[in-house]
Amino acid sequence: MAIPVRIHTATHSENVSFHLLHEKCGSRVRNQHYCPICNIVVERADLVRGVQHARDQYVPITEEELESLEAEANNSIDLKEFIPLASVDPVYFENTHYLGADKGGEKPYRLLADAMAKSGRVAVAELVSRGKEQLVLIRPYRKGLVLAHDVLR
Repeated sequence: MAIPVRIHTATHSENVSFHLLHEKCGSRVRNQHYCPICNIVVERADLVRGVQHARDQYVPITEEELESLEAEANNSIDLKEFIPLASVDPVYFENTHYLGADKGGEKPYRLLADAMAKSGRVAVAELVSRGKEQLVLIRPYRKGLVLAHDVLR
């Protein structure tokens, strides 16, 4: 059975990014891509991605080829297994999103949330988002459900 849900941001982590500065004048230094064969600095627009298949031998990969390899987003969360909440370290509850019932899914959503809360279990699930598959953890929270991703990495 499928339960339609909507994902809403609950928390996110903030990271500080440092830049490299020239100590003498305080300006930000620039990274350059240099081609040792042509003996020139290569502009970003002239770069392509590639995969190494032997020493110093590469196969160029186009953006179309990369897109064809991405997992198809199906807007669903596939529950794989239910496990005891106590067996999951809270460190995995980073990057949390609220899961709310979508149109037509209110009753099954409520049944799932209540059953998980009463049993003390969480669900390990697979989510396809932005063309990438990832394992997520769904757990009961305040009469609803939350999804934690970037878990089990």
